[in-house]
Amino acid sequence: MRHKNIIIALALGMTALVVFLPGTASMSLWDRDEACNAQCAREMLQRKDPIVPTFNFSLRTDKPPLEYWAVMASYSLLGVNEFAARLPSVLFSVGTILLVFIFGSRLWGTEVGLLASLIMLSSIHFPIVARAATPDPAFIFFLTLSLLLFLTEKPTLGYGAAGLAVLAKGPLGIVIPLGTELLYLLFSEGKGKVKKAFPLKGVSLFLAIALPWYVVVDVKTHNEFFKGFILYHNVTRFLRPIGGHRGPAFYYVLVLLVALLPWSPLLLQTLYHLFRRAKECKGNHLFIYLWILFSFALFSLAKTKLPNYIMPVYPALALAMALEAKERVEKGLNRDLRPAMRGTLVSLGIIAILLGFMGLQGTFASPGLSLMAGVILLLGIWGFQKTEKAPLRWFTTLAFLMAVLLTAIPHFTVPRLEQRKLSPSFARKIRSEIGKGDLIVTYPFSIPSLVFYTNHRVIRERKRSSLKKFLASHGSSRIFIVTRPKKLRAVYRVWKGKVRVLERGHSLYPHGKLALALLSPIHRQAPGRPGGDHAKQRH
Repeated sequence: MRHKNIIIALALGMTALVVFLPGTASMSLWDRDEACNAQCAREMLQRKDPIVPTFNFSLRTDKPPLEYWAVMASYSLLGVNEFAARLPSVLFSVGTILLVFIFGSRLWGTEVGLLASLIMLSSIHFPIVARAATPDPAFIFFLTLSLLLFLTEKPTLGYGAAGLAVLAKGPLGIVIPLGTELLYLLFSEGKGKVKKAFPLKGVSLFLAIALPWYVVVDVKTHNEFFKGFILYHNVTRFLRPIGGHRGPAFYYVLVLLVALLPWSPLLLQTLYHLFRRAKECKGNHLFIYLWILFSFALFSLAKTKLPNYIMPVYPALALAMALEAKERVEKGLNRDLRPAMRGTLVSLGIIAILLGFMGLQGTFASPGLSLMAGVILLLGIWGFQKTEKAPLRWFTTLAFLMAVLLTAIPHFTVPRLEQRKLSPSFARKIRSEIGKGDLIVTYPFSIPSLVFYTNHRVIRERKRSSLKKFLASHGSSRIFIVTRPKKLRAVYRVWKGKVRVLERGHSLYPHGKLALALLSPIHRQAPGRPGGDHAKQRH
């Protein structure tokens, strides 16, 4: 059995790589998070400073360093590019898939471990985040490892993994596993056993891993990192919505129903039976139940809400769904799974229709992708008729088919998306003409990917009045400005030199028309430019 599980784990790891890698090299970085994280790692590498994170050559307090360290290592091996920025996320995500399989197999059998890992691998949301240069994959990996180590009664190692989770994304790295463990001990063994959650070796290991960097970075930034990261990005985000990211109490119910497609029907059935039998839950089942409940309650109470926040609960939900399916089969209640199987087919049908609609509209998908989804749906219907007595086999096969679809999506969508991402093109134009002392400005929005693709400081002017002051005080400089074409009117009124529009297009982010213009002082001839460029060109 052990030899068989090793072979399955290797096959799972290879399958996860095949699903997660497409698009990581061919797609330019997304604004905002990907570009900020990738550039932050580059600046730390250029400064040879692994302690203080900076973006746009200023202190960045959004995230701790683990993601940056991983990307710095990747840059050192592969150079600075999109693939190197995303590779750590891919590897951490593959690791999470393997953790779910390994621990699920040890605790509940190979069928549970395999189905749970395939559910995560083939759901809509997880593969998207696995391809992104963000801290979430590293955070989910170490948080999942910590919780599963606590579950298997290895609290010292669990605290060590929690320390790395704290370095990946902050205090939640210890709050979620410790909160889950405390609740588990309280409900399973009583108040007197709660102290078991605080082994001296475990707590010491956690502090040795998590604390030193936070102390050093706070000293080096004169308490600015603590105020920005802990007080603003953690405490304030929990107490009030930041950046308009708010939602109702049931926000994450809706997120989970979409994010876990096509498995949402099985999720609903699982949660229904889980809550009905809540008082009967014991042992490992109780721990999984509390992991789900505590994480969901914590994120739902927070005032700032984003879809990625709820991702730490995905491994627990995947394991719970696999357990639900196995228990139904073991009890001879195969027919109880028929509604979930039908609902999964309906979900696949919805996905195929949406992809087809986007293909016909000529947006981000293509008819070929919709055709592939339709074929998978037909195969699922055929298998549904043939495997009434083997629902676990049907779920597993459908998961592999869904994985094929998710692997193909970047191939069909990346070329269309890249046509609407203007930062790389604008940056190439800027790099071909920029000289020493030249400035880059965006107005009124920020475009973090422009910083990455130019590797140059980009100044953001939010208001017309501040833009006018800036232009008036830099009249002797050459300035590259990215703005809306209609916003150039404000530039024409203030700038006394030449205004030459270099490029324009329709952008995905910031959404709408964008223009790149070069402002040159009237007394300074741009190198290699014909005299006809002296007049303002109003395009």
